[in-house]
Amino acid sequence: MRCQHPANPSNGATAPFAEHFTELRWDQEKHIAQTSAKSGRRNKSSTIRAVPMACAHSAAENSGNRLNDAVSTAIIVLKSSIGTTKKREVKPGMRISFRWIAPLLGIFLLAGCSGATNANIAPSVPAATPPATSITQPSLLEGQAIFDRADNMIRSAQHSILLEMYELGDAREIALLEQKAESGIPVLAVLDGSERETAKAIPELEAHHVKVQIAVAPLIEKSGIQHAKMLVVDDSQVLIGGMNWGYGSVENADADVYTHGATAKEAQSVFESDWRKLGATIPAGVPLENTSAQDILSGRPLLKAILTELNHAQTIQAALFELSNRQIIGKLAERAKAGAKVQVLLDTRMEKEINSRAAKQLSNVGVQVKFYPGNQVLHAKMIVTDHVTIIGSANGSYDAFTRNHELDLLTRNPGVMKEAHADFEAMLARQ
Repeated sequence: MRCQHPANPSNGATAPFAEHFTELRWDQEKHIAQTSAKSGRRNKSSTIRAVPMACAHSAAENSGNRLNDAVSTAIIVLKSSIGTTKKREVKPGMRISFRWIAPLLGIFLLAGCSGATNANIAPSVPAATPPATSITQPSLLEGQAIFDRADNMIRSAQHSILLEMYELGDAREIALLEQKAESGIPVLAVLDGSERETAKAIPELEAHHVKVQIAVAPLIEKSGIQHAKMLVVDDSQVLIGGMNWGYGSVENADADVYTHGATAKEAQSVFESDWRKLGATIPAGVPLENTSAQDILSGRPLLKAILTELNHAQTIQAALFELSNRQIIGKLAERAKAGAKVQVLLDTRMEKEINSRAAKQLSNVGVQVKFYPGNQVLHAKMIVTDHVTIIGSANGSYDAFTRNHELDLLTRNPGVMKEAHADFEAMLARQ
């Protein structure tokens, strides 16, 4: 079932530009957060989070941590209000008058206590807990459920936390990463130094002992970006997909896959390889993996895998933030001409002009193309066929497979495929 999250009002579209330069360093995705801010909306993932969850399992998973959430968030707001020496910038609308600090802190504490009667006060560093039993199999997640899962994974960490992220500005996730690093658990992050929110978060993360590497060559090419979104915990859990951890990201239509076991070990190996490419060494205590990449791919091998999978598909459903790569467009058209059922859902709010060209070309050969409603950004990068689900950070652009660093998961797990098909149908039916 598709989890519902608030829509975001449109605030304009980006200007068109040539296919081969559709993901320059000022990538269009970094404007999503700015649009949300201009519309006056707040990022629900960076506030108290004592709100009704989109899915039942999300509510159950977080009920035991409400007090911790409230206290941590109150501390963040207090630091912002009294002019802490930290370099983190408070978003518009967050700064408050000093006279409101005491009442606000009380409200936060009450919000945390309301969900836990006779509970002990939680320590400043969240106690480590095992992964929630609400998800025991690989699963497709979206919206608030992605952040809930990330919270639980970080809290459960015993040995290491590895993060690759493009947009990192969510106060809650930053606080959890810092708390774990302060407790002595190695926290490593490969980040994009050109993204505005991320650049502001880096000094604070490093001040709290989070080890940060800013992506440069050879991980990215000239004018490319570190665009991957992957969290790996303890060599045993991985969350990978298209969701940024930025201001307003939770409001986008996006999807991640949570899984464990062999895929998590592969994700650990992929991260460690990326880390070493940047000239850094793996700290003591981090489990070392040397698993060959089979299901988590990037660059030209990823494009080759996508084209190969499409070539054998009889049904294709693609939900994409951007579609401008000529090879992918050509393969979708080729499969439609061969009799395959091809459905494509494209973003209309941020990338309408670019996507309109692909839509016209595909519609002419019988592909069912629909634009996602403009009151919400379709930020997903998901392709589902009759035998595989491909989900990750790579847009259907040229730069995604040449200049940028992206990570996509190819999975044949029947449960994930079923959820992905259902998710696509729900998005397709949305008016």
